[in-house]
Amino acid sequence: AAGAPNDLGLPADLVIGSVFQIHTDKGPQYYVVLPDGIAQVNATTAAALRATQSHGLVAPPAMVPSLVVRIPERVYGSPLPDEPLKIVSRPEDPTLCWSWERSAGDQSPRTTVLSGRHLPIPPSAMNMGIKQIHGTATIFLDGGKFVALQSPDPRYTESMYYVDPQGVRYGVPDADAAKALGLSSPQNAPWEIVRLLVDGPVLSKDAALLEHDTLPADPSPRKVPAGASGAP
Repeated sequence: AAGAPNDLGLPADLVIGSVFQIHTDKGPQYYVVLPDGIAQVNATTAAALRATQSHGLVAPPAMVPSLVVRIPERVYGSPLPDEPLKIVSRPEDPTLCWSWERSAGDQSPRTTVLSGRHLPIPPSAMNMGIKQIHGTATIFLDGGKFVALQSPDPRYTESMYYVDPQGVRYGVPDADAAKALGLSSPQNAPWEIVRLLVDGPVLSKDAALLEHDTLPADPSPRKVPAGASGAP
């Protein structure tokens, strides 16, 4: 239990739950004392543990590495990041954005949470968002996009879509279909975002060879906003 004496050969003032440090060429490394060993933690976790209970230690005492290497090392699961958390003022930075980027050769994408005064788009585009009829998202695109998605499920291969300027995504079944449509060099895109777009029909040769007398009526139409092109 936290606060109980350790039987690991550490000094008596390092009770269970206390934090100590080792000085290295790269800076201090922090460890927490556990009942059956020690676990390395980042500086943020060390500060949080000490803020909760310092066990009478004004600062994490420094230990020599030769003493620590003989003690079993465990893993301490902490949800805190390596860097200190930055608290953002919502009145000052009311806009929150999720950024996704995956360049050629990257094993995994890089995601970032951004905050600021407004959306990261040109001021002239602020009122150009498209409110989709069947979706809940408001879309801004600077032209059509040909995108490739890597499914999070390893059973499925890469999927390709054409996203038109109105924010509707159309499935592109394979490279031959993309070539026939004049599409090449798809951009990487996250499924977490693309799935929010309205789903259109698949752009395949088989679908294009079907003929129809009429097209089905839209089951959920929307009145054209006043002032829009085509409005009475």
